[in-house]
Amino acid sequence: MGTVAPLKYGKALKNDDRVPGPFPVYGSSGIVGTHAKALVPGPTIIVGRKGNVGSLYWSPDDCHPIDTVYYIDSENSSLFLYYALQQMTFISTDVAVPGLNRDFAHSRSLLVADQKILRLFEDTASPLHQQMELLKRQNASLAKARDLLLPKLMNGELA
Repeated sequence: MGTVAPLKYGKALKNDDRVPGPFPVYGSSGIVGTHAKALVPGPTIIVGRKGNVGSLYWSPDDCHPIDTVYYIDSENSSLFLYYALQQMTFISTDVAVPGLNRDFAHSRSLLVADQKILRLFEDTASPLHQQMELLKRQNASLAKARDLLLPKLMNGELA
């Protein structure tokens, strides 16, 4: 796996040092906040290193992976690779403290499809992921509107 998708270390970003902004901050449990500055351009694949060892997240946008994760840069990231990695077992059972050893992860075998199959897969999966991202954003926007309007409705401020 290491030659096809080298894992890079995320960078520490304490909660107190985060400046809320448009870029998601990824930890091993997924998005853990936002920041004004991205560490890596999207798309990228995030792999849990500590905590949720081996957890996988796809970020279509620029983001900031923190030090509890590895990431695969945009040059090597693809939806095909993201789904292929979901079929892998990353947990090393020979260690006392759970964590993902990068050398262990790099030693895993990964089947790589030829370019024609990769292109067909990306052409099919990409529009679906774009639709999923759009629906997530719409859902977040609607939840925000609900949270603003519901208390006013309950207090009788809205008729």
